[in-house]
Amino acid sequence: MEFTDNGTCFVCGKENPSGLRLDFSISDGHASATYLP
Repeated sequence: MEFTDNGTCFVCGKENPSGLRLDFSISDGHASATYLP
């Protein structure tokens, strides 16, 4: 599976001023999310 970020996602979109500002990472089969205030 491949994910593509277009920058406007409500959760992770850095181009979305109303978004939640979460940063996702995948490593060794594990996914994590970090809130970016």
